[in-house]
Amino acid sequence: MKYGDWSMLLHHTARGGHVQVVEALLKVCVALGVKNGDKETPQHLAVMGGHTTVVVALLVAVVEVDVASENQQTLLCMAVDGLLTDTVRHLLDYDAAVNATDVGKWTPLHMRHVQRLGAAACGSYGCCRMLAWR
Repeated sequence: MKYGDWSMLLHHTARGGHVQVVEALLKVCVALGVKNGDKETPQHLAVMGGHTTVVVALLVAVVEVDVASENQQTLLCMAVDGLLTDTVRHLLDYDAAVNATDVGKWTPLHMRHVQRLGAAACGSYGCCRMLAWR
């Protein structure tokens, strides 16, 4: 299997939430920062899928916590957008930047007003409280 194939395998397993396979791939030193054709890393795919255990496994493997997608959304922005309170907590524990902005200049605390109301607008008290205390 070629080097790039291993990296894409990590993308697929992160998207599917297969934490044991992700951990096994991390042990063979798969490149974590490789982006797929949509400019997404395994971290982005795990957050989008709501797979907190995979996100934590990638964070433990010293993955960059503030890596941005093509539209400049960080992992924290995506987690807040999906109202994934547990994932938000873990990302904040790894010092995710709470003031990072996406292409629309929205921070995680007041982002996604148009597509899906952000943490403040949705009344997601848990996400708001965690972000405000940082």
